[in-house]
Amino acid sequence: MTENYRTALSETWCIIEQYSDEDKKRIPEKIKRYIRDNRNQDYNPKFDVNVHLKDLELRPETKGLLALIYQSYFCNEQEKIEFELLLKENAKKKQEELSKKYDINKTFEDNYQRSIASQENIVEDNSVNNIINEKEETQLTTYQEAPWYKKLFAKIKNLFRRNK
Repeated sequence: MTENYRTALSETWCIIEQYSDEDKKRIPEKIKRYIRDNRNQDYNPKFDVNVHLKDLELRPETKGLLALIYQSYFCNEQEKIEFELLLKENAKKKQEELSKKYDINKTFEDNYQRSIASQENIVEDNSVNNIINEKEETQLTTYQEAPWYKKLFAKIKNLFRRNK
């Protein structure tokens, strides 16, 4: 179990401890025991009881655990349906946000625009002769392998040199 998850369990345990006795009884003892036993014992967060959960600075893992507990043990059937719809909407918005951020077409278009702009700057800064010289300097050199008969002749020649 990762340290980040164990810390989230500590935050969740701290919040559960602030529940009323009636609300604590809604959560099965097995779940409470799992959270209590696997939490980070060295990390004991202190949250203000007067501050709403939305305003607390919680880890995303803690928010997920609290959402799961809320959905599983505190919601009635109608609230569960509404909560699931809300979660699906949030996931869809997050997916759209990520697809906009990492849109392949936009990324390639941006790179293309940057390369055109940099090429225009080169033309403005350098003369045409400098550009031609740069292209000649960056061309690949061709390597031609020796024919097989020259390789064979060289090996035979080396054998005679070794014997002397």
